[in-house]
Amino acid sequence: MIDFLFFSIFFLWVINIAAQILKLTYIIQLKEYRWDRILDFLKSPEGRRSIFTPFFFVYLLIILLVFFIIVFSWTSLISPFVFLTNVFLFYSAGFFIILKKLRDHSLLRPRWTKKSFLFVSLSFLMMLFVPLIFILVFIFAQMNSDFFIYSFYFISRLLFLDTFLMIRNLFDLLYRGWILSLMSPFLFIYNLFVPFFVLFWFLILQAGTIFIKKYMYWRAAKKITSMSHLTVIGITGSYGKSTTKEFLTTILSKKFQVLATPANVNSEIGVAQIILKKLTPTHDIFIVEMGAYKKGEIALISKMTQPKIGIMTAINEQHISLFGSIENIKQAKYELMESLPDDGLALFNGDNDYCVELYKKTKKPKLLYSVQKTDDERVDKDFSHGKNVDSAKKQSSDISATNVKGTQDGIRCTLHKKPLKNLVSLQNCSSKGTSEKHHFGNENEQQDFFVPVPGIHNVSNLLAAAATASYFGMSLAEISEAAKHIQPREKTLKLMAGIRNTLIIDDSYSANPDGVMAALEYLDSLAAPKKIMIMRGMIELGEKSAEAHKRVGKKAAEVCDLVIFTTTDFFSDFLAGAMEIINRSEISYSHVSHPAVSHSKISHPENPYSENGKGTSEKRNFGNENVGFFNDAAFFNHNEKVLQISSAEEIMEKVNPYVSDGNIFLLENRIPSQIILALKMLH
Repeated sequence: MIDFLFFSIFFLWVINIAAQILKLTYIIQLKEYRWDRILDFLKSPEGRRSIFTPFFFVYLLIILLVFFIIVFSWTSLISPFVFLTNVFLFYSAGFFIILKKLRDHSLLRPRWTKKSFLFVSLSFLMMLFVPLIFILVFIFAQMNSDFFIYSFYFISRLLFLDTFLMIRNLFDLLYRGWILSLMSPFLFIYNLFVPFFVLFWFLILQAGTIFIKKYMYWRAAKKITSMSHLTVIGITGSYGKSTTKEFLTTILSKKFQVLATPANVNSEIGVAQIILKKLTPTHDIFIVEMGAYKKGEIALISKMTQPKIGIMTAINEQHISLFGSIENIKQAKYELMESLPDDGLALFNGDNDYCVELYKKTKKPKLLYSVQKTDDERVDKDFSHGKNVDSAKKQSSDISATNVKGTQDGIRCTLHKKPLKNLVSLQNCSSKGTSEKHHFGNENEQQDFFVPVPGIHNVSNLLAAAATASYFGMSLAEISEAAKHIQPREKTLKLMAGIRNTLIIDDSYSANPDGVMAALEYLDSLAAPKKIMIMRGMIELGEKSAEAHKRVGKKAAEVCDLVIFTTTDFFSDFLAGAMEIINRSEISYSHVSHPAVSHSKISHPENPYSENGKGTSEKRNFGNENVGFFNDAAFFNHNEKVLQISSAEEIMEKVNPYVSDGNIFLLENRIPSQIILALKMLH
């Protein structure tokens, strides 16, 4: 019976170890297998909690109990069966917690790639090695007791140990069943050291890949050099890189063969892999998103890709805890512009003060783009986040946008482009061998635009893409037509149909202060009975974290009827900003003053106003339907407007009353996936 209990415990322990390794691999993958990001995470309260879980302290207590059993000979006071039964119950509880997380889709595990699979497999095998050796030795000792005794005697003599006493105690414990019982504390010790084993293995693997990476960089650079017709466009900035890349790719693809780095691939190794696997001689243009967490990384990507054109979208405090200062961020981003040839082109966002500062110091050919002030005060308000330029102090832009209007379906604006006769470059930009001169244009141009992407902050991204496309010889009319085909990025202000005719704005990919503020501005522009925001704290903001969370908290309290903050980290700062608004008696929580922007055009699976297959409307009543987690209840009062709730189940319980016709949910920054699933009624 004792043997059965132990092996049952061992099985449950293996499941527990596997769950721990999956969680740690998820974190390491989320931090892009970078030691600096992992270390920064471990320094945070959330990182410390991921290591020192409640189970950690339970493990310590059990280990201390076993220590007293051995030292004070308590083996006569408690039977091995009772001891192992309690250990079994403990691991069973952990096993059922894992099953519950699997059911709720909340078990953290990595996205499966070759690298993550190898990392998980090797970590798991390393953790199992010693326990399996012990079990094999134990089985061998039972089958070959004489050999085991003589071997043990020989080893103890070599170590000058009291052989007789040790053998007597050993067989006493073996007879009473305590050998297997005392093995369980070693399993607990292993549980304690899983994070350290995994991190150790991570460092070993990283050291082993250094030479592989350098070889890949060399091969990628050699391939780029061999493609003389290819024009490389580099895009960098604290935010807006991926969206600008998608805008530009869609527009240029109407006239050229374009390859762009996919999704959020912006590291040296990621870019090198795309070059080696995807780039072909048929491509005319290669658009490269360039990210960095320290100085020198963008310089490395630029050396490998040899960009002709560089775009700087914006600079803010994102990742400042890794860079160390705003000055270091500026220097790191400017490495792209420093790498451009003398006949290249540098484009800067004129709405961002840091970008304007770098624009002024640039001696190479350069362009400035910005949103110009109009009678619509909302435009100025939307572009006033962070370190941005006052409208009256803006540099004269080469391409600008006016008449910016935001709707739920997208943005409308008018683009104006000045002539720049001396800006001529890009010889032989065709894979077909044709030699053309592309220029920015000799005439003033003006064109109305519609882009089917929500959020007027995206006008800056449109301007960057339009300015670059103009440099390739496309007219604003051609660019405007191509821009109509731009699609919203996944989890970036992505509109989705929610349960009971609600609207979900999925902006959960990641969060930086300016991005969250822009999402809140967009939410503020929509008419809805109630507006709910669910978000987690923003990371890697260093000393700017408190200020950024206060600013976002203040805006969230202005716009939303309920805000749920899913992490304890930074909540006090977020709440401090929110309370500045909540404590003002003159603040009205009604949103009836906003322009009426309906979200009835979104296709809802259970939307009583959704269009049927023939394009006509069909109204159905689901008002009293009990769906999933959500039950009808009274709304909470505004004394509970800003809450900190970590549990997904408690979050869904709190938002129950708000799941009703017309309400809008804004989801920010990697919130639990089961919340999104529940709101979409996919559970």
